[in-house]
Amino acid sequence: MVDNKMIRSFQADFSNNCVVSIAMDSTSAKIWNIEKAQVEHTLEGVRGWMSCLYLCPPSSCGGGMRVVTGALDGCVRLWDIHSGRNISSIMSGHESLRGVCVDGQVMMTSGTEKGMRLWDFRIPQFRSTAPACLVEGSSSGNYCVQLSSHVVVSGSKGSVAMTDIRNPTVTKIMKGHTDVVSSLQLLGSRLVTGSMDHSVCIWDTNENTPKATIKAHNGFVWDLQFDANKLVTAGGDSSVNIWDFSSSY
Repeated sequence: MVDNKMIRSFQADFSNNCVVSIAMDSTSAKIWNIEKAQVEHTLEGVRGWMSCLYLCPPSSCGGGMRVVTGALDGCVRLWDIHSGRNISSIMSGHESLRGVCVDGQVMMTSGTEKGMRLWDFRIPQFRSTAPACLVEGSSSGNYCVQLSSHVVVSGSKGSVAMTDIRNPTVTKIMKGHTDVVSSLQLLGSRLVTGSMDHSVCIWDTNENTPKATIKAHNGFVWDLQFDANKLVTAGGDSSVNIWDFSSSY
């Protein structure tokens, strides 16, 4: 698979043989067929540069595979992954939308301002123009976000915050980066974060300091994804790196 720009955001679903990617300074996203190594659909019609995406499992979307994209104009769009059709969209209210994720029937969005927004993701309530509730977040902005059950993980300048939305006044702060945390993924108690300081940190969420730090790219670490065996990172040096992700981490 080849794109002539550096990758700003990506997510792979190997069970469905697809990767969705957003190139830097692009108003479109591409859906790739992994086996054929070619683009099957291009998601277009966006006015602002796309900044983030999230692949939604069928359980969150009424049985169909969907992708949610966010753009710097604050608009969140829901697309059908098989046809490339734009199903619906909402304005998030963020000044500069940077993060979006879906967990079950709930969607979380974040931006460069302080607050994060929690939305009802049930179809067709996704068309609602008002968030279900607000989560305070970092005053320096929240550049990436993941919602896992009732825990929100967000990245800001130099730190990662974990917040229980059932008691949002209690927040755990973890510091290990020297610049903006631009990407993250939480799986169980394992958290991996990528930063504009060119590094990736690997964490056990029961502790406050990283277990390991990798000098991942000669540029910002824009996005990442991992499973039990491998870690994939996309960087500002126009490379996508695959790392051995053994249990030693």
